[in-house]
Amino acid sequence: MECIQLVQAHEYYVEHSWQIIPLLTEAIGHFQKLGGIRMAKYLKMLVGVEHYFNGEYDKALALLQDVAMTYQVERWPKILSEILIRVLRCSCVLGRIDVYLTTILELIGSNR
Repeated sequence: MECIQLVQAHEYYVEHSWQIIPLLTEAIGHFQKLGGIRMAKYLKMLVGVEHYFNGEYDKALALLQDVAMTYQVERWPKILSEILIRVLRCSCVLGRIDVYLTTILELIGSNR
């Protein structure tokens, strides 16, 4: 039992995102080489979410906006709305009023 508690205490201080992001980025490269564009975009979304949780809103915003355009063109409304909500939060924190207003209008338009 003591050993498990030591491992748990150590895991508390490990920044898992810094291990996850390089692995996801490597996977994106592999899927792009194989022509799996949709899977690569999905993994890009996951990288954007990791950046979001790390407080790197500028990186998250760039990745999520790129992915949102793809899901908008391919008409995936459920995934798109989830991405747009994160874009909205990032733009609010960064003070990007133009992106915020555009995203609000997209969300309102997609809920019709």
